Amino acid sequence: MNLLLIAIGGGFGALGRYLIGKVLNKEKHRFPLGTWVVNTVGTLLLASTYILYNHGTFHEAIWALVGIGFCGAFTTFSTFSQETVSYLLEHEHPRAFLYVGLSVASSLLIAYTVLAIWL
Repeated sequence: MNLLLIAIGGGFGALGRYLIGKVLNKEKHRFPLGTWVVNTVGTLLLASTYILYNHGTFHEAIWALVGIGFCGAFTTFSTFSQETVSYLLEHEHPRAFLYVGLSVASSLLIAYTVLAIWL
């Protein structure tokens, strides 16, 4: 049953990531806002879901659907990496480093804040 829930959650997560990317990443050389949004929102959702599952509020099925399935497909390290390397190859080094710094710092800050409050 968990495998089915993971697959369902993953389908919705991938669809959400695709749609947000289409809406927010309209120009090639602008900041990849769509990827940043899905990764930061995904971090918040994953950390929150983990807390609720860890405290017994969410059943394992919800963790499988939302935490593993949806968040796993919604967030995207591979696209983040590809966008960063593209900036580097285009000699957009300041933009690449800003993107990496902002992405990593915001996701870690969100995860730390949620986990520190509830654990």
